[in-house]
Amino acid sequence: MANIQKSVPEKEEVYHLPGMVVVQFKEYEDGSTIKVPTDRIITEVSKNTAKFGYSIIVFQPHDLVQTDKNGIILDTGLLNSTGVYDLSQLIDTFLSKRKVST
Repeated sequence: MANIQKSVPEKEEVYHLPGMVVVQFKEYEDGSTIKVPTDRIITEVSKNTAKFGYSIIVFQPHDLVQTDKNGIILDTGLLNSTGVYDLSQLIDTFLSKRKVST
């Protein structure tokens, strides 16, 4: 059997990880949920896309449901219409710029 050796670069470096271009839909600080302004998300996504060729927006399903002032999901199971609207606006903005991929 032939001895096959893999070619290994002399210098192994990670140049970029997808987690470096993550933009949060909401941030969490001291146990409180803070909605990231839509304009800031758009700006960060544009910067990441220009620099890396892509960006990732992270949101959790519970970001789109009604919660109490402490961020606890209400038993009503109702959607937070403001959160859904903000997400819809983001999608529409990026679709209009043809910058959406799945």
